[in-house]
Amino acid sequence: MRAARVSLPKTLKTQPHESHSYVRINVKLFAVARQRIGANTIDVELPATATILALRGALIEQFPALTDVIPHIRFAVNSEYAADATTISPHSEIALIPPVSGG
Repeated sequence: MRAARVSLPKTLKTQPHESHSYVRINVKLFAVARQRIGANTIDVELPATATILALRGALIEQFPALTDVIPHIRFAVNSEYAADATTISPHSEIALIPPVSGG
């Protein structure tokens, strides 16, 4: 599978953010998220001081196919589950982990 590259919409980039720089965050996809996007990973551009909560919002905005899945997603940062308040850096390993079912 391929990696999808996505940037912020031009309207967001042109808003004044003198104190913010943007970073590209690579997110690994699994299960239904991978199927809906058609890629193993995606790149999302976020402010350098972004949190998991900001990433959730960016994913809904940039990948509408994930809208109904995102509220049920868990995120892992550097191989550990992360809360929405967790700050992420460009060097963090981010994985989007959809709910699983089985029996």
